Amino acid sequence: MLCGGKLIQLYLVTTLNLPIEQILELYGFRWNIELDLRSLKQTVDLNTLRSLTPDMAAKELVLGVTSYNFVRAAICAAARAANLDPRQISFSRAQDGVNACMPSLQMARSEQEYARELDKMLRRIAQCRLPKTSHRPSYPRATWPRGNPFPRKKASGTGGAHA
Repeated sequence: MLCGGKLIQLYLVTTLNLPIEQILELYGFRWNIELDLRSLKQTVDLNTLRSLTPDMAAKELVLGVTSYNFVRAAICAAARAANLDPRQISFSRAQDGVNACMPSLQMARSEQEYARELDKMLRRIAQCRLPKTSHRPSYPRATWPRGNPFPRKKASGTGGAHA
């Protein structure tokens, strides 16, 4: 891996007694863990806890993780019904779909009406597919030119106090 023009070697260390292919496969699952942690911090908004006491902070964490798991369960159910891989569905868009459908689910007056609303929600979530991006773009990323953050000093033509 190159970093700042220097070659850096990364080492994977484990005490597992498994074939190297299986260890690499397990290490590959780390990407999904990183995505899940990002979703917990950013989308579920657990990057900053607002509680003032340890007990309330624990409750805030439990509720955040529970809501995350609820959306993930809805994604899994929607993906299963649409014959998709759950990781092909956007978490943040699915969360928006769950939040939008919650009032309808709560207002359902019968099991049949609840089942219809749930089916609508799952179909809506299944439409929240992520774009297919298996490769980097072939063109370089555009950058803005760096400007000077301070204005230039104007020359004083009168020979004032700052001359």
